[in-house]
Amino acid sequence: MKNGASLALKLRGKTGGIPWITIVTPDLKQLVNSDGPQGNIGCPVTDGEIDWFMTMIAKTAKNLDAKEQATIKAELTKHALKIRKR
Repeated sequence: MKNGASLALKLRGKTGGIPWITIVTPDLKQLVNSDGPQGNIGCPVTDGEIDWFMTMIAKTAKNLDAKEQATIKAELTKHALKIRKR
């Protein structure tokens, strides 16, 4: 992504693992990012990472109802189980 590293440094204030996710307003005000209680969730595959991703969604989703959010969590969990079996 063009200028991705410099933008991530500006918004995050440090370098770190990837992928790193941030949800911002159009004027780049950061609403939430993927630095959860245990660090960057990256691609969420543990229960804690999925929980933090869902917290990110809950804090920012204006057009997703509870059923749609539950579908996202179920799909993440299904994917995580496949990853864990490898």
